[in-house]
Amino acid sequence: MAVRRCVCWVAVCDICGTTTDPDEYTPHFDTPDQAITNATHRGDPTTGWTLTPGGRLVCTEDDPAHRAVTGQLPGPDAMTITYA
Repeated sequence: MAVRRCVCWVAVCDICGTTTDPDEYTPHFDTPDQAITNATHRGDPTTGWTLTPGGRLVCTEDDPAHRAVTGQLPGPDAMTITYA
């Protein structure tokens, strides 16, 4: 049986470390640019991950940590603290 070591690139969320897309599949690419382009769907924020101006790659998880990095406003289920 012949074997060969293959080196590939996968996109990794800088916040949670996930590597999977919404279908729970981890796409593999020949270059880092290909992995980033695929993850961000060429910059479409409605379906892809976000590449911030600072170079952080952030998946589509919707929680406060991810929203803070992408600059999105808190969603309707966000917790509000009121002081009396």
